[in-house]
Amino acid sequence: MRHPFRRLSAPRLAAFALAVGLLPLLEGAQSRLSYPPTRRVEQVDVFHGVSVADPYRWLEDDIHQSAEVQSWVEAENRSPPAI
Repeated sequence: MRHPFRRLSAPRLAAFALAVGLLPLLEGAQSRLSYPPTRRVEQVDVFHGVSVADPYRWLEDDIHQSAEVQSWVEAENRSPPAI
């Protein structure tokens, strides 16, 4: 029986080991992210007889015409980047 890693070249094995080693760091970064609270609405559209929920439809409003959307976008922009 051949070892499963025998088919991997050295660069691929190194990349795999690096990726596995970085996973805990990425998971820790994601747990510190905070997003602004986002209101959900009861918006349902029907396309060809299929109901499709769109609870964030209000975010499609123009930021120059909706103060609520503008403040949400500003709060989102203040959120730290993922990495």
